[in-house]
Amino acid sequence: MFGNGKKNTNYFSILADFIENLRNSDLKERNDLYFLLISYATETTRGSRGTVYRFEPKHDLLVDELTVAYKNHHPLTKDNRALESTYNIDLRSDFRAIVKRLQRMHFIPDVGKISNLNTSIDDCYNQKSTSILLFPISYNEELKLVFELAYTDKKTINDEEEQFLSLLLNFSSIMIHNNFLFDWATTDSLTKAYGLHFFNRLLDELIKDMERNKTTTFCLCMLDIDDFKNINDQYGHLAGDEAIRYFADQIRYCSRENDILGRYGGDEFCLILKNTTAELALTMIKRLNERLAKAPLLYEGKTIFLTSSSGIAQFRLHGLDRETLFKNADSALYGSKRLGKNRGEIYNG
Repeated sequence: MFGNGKKNTNYFSILADFIENLRNSDLKERNDLYFLLISYATETTRGSRGTVYRFEPKHDLLVDELTVAYKNHHPLTKDNRALESTYNIDLRSDFRAIVKRLQRMHFIPDVGKISNLNTSIDDCYNQKSTSILLFPISYNEELKLVFELAYTDKKTINDEEEQFLSLLLNFSSIMIHNNFLFDWATTDSLTKAYGLHFFNRLLDELIKDMERNKTTTFCLCMLDIDDFKNINDQYGHLAGDEAIRYFADQIRYCSRENDILGRYGGDEFCLILKNTTAELALTMIKRLNERLAKAPLLYEGKTIFLTSSSGIAQFRLHGLDRETLFKNADSALYGSKRLGKNRGEIYNG
């Protein structure tokens, strides 16, 4: 649209369909919501690309969270998160002032007038945006996200199109706010692992499922960083925080997408490995320790090698309830410490 789209587009019907999709879709991941928003906004207005950026005020960056680009109005890709660092936009340009002033939807008919605008996303898809629309999404009065619609031909925006996009984006903002609230209530801010209270709830639900399904099992692992106090003492508490965050990232890297990571406290984590025996869990722990040895933490020009000890308890074999599983996994963890650290141990009580 934006000038030369279909004249009789039923925006109300499209908006109603979008809201119905929001209600009926299982949008557990924020990127699923982003994709739905980009799809409706870009396809309805015949845009060439839709992007959701995360605003990083400390570094004046817009970080690409999700991009969907279109060619002949067909999506080229659903998700380029794996390449997101390639598409950071440095705001040291006229674009910075625009983003910092964003209070509501803002349409830029000619991006050629913006100095030093980073075009790496356009370059990736062999596109050249000439017009863009920006929409800010804030939380607690702080800018969190910027939604961008890009067009490869110069557009004019009429009242009907503006109203449609404004309603579409405002409805999406409410859902994103709710998602932020859910994260705040359930997730550890430093590591993005689940907080212990919510982790316990997920563990209890899994145990109930296992009571109905006698053919599968899971493991509860307790993991921590060896000699963590030495990191704080030698490099400072900020380095300690970074070590904890990095450790959580490596656990996620070595586990599967459907496994569940929680922060127990300090540098200690709890991990549910679904459909996994103790022997297979031990293989995952060995993979984690090998990765930590090969990929040390780099912090302010310093190389910090981390090692980890872990304890493993298998459901049914080592406990039938949350308290027993935690107790036995913790016992196995301290057994691994006694045996020299940098290893995993299966409970053997």
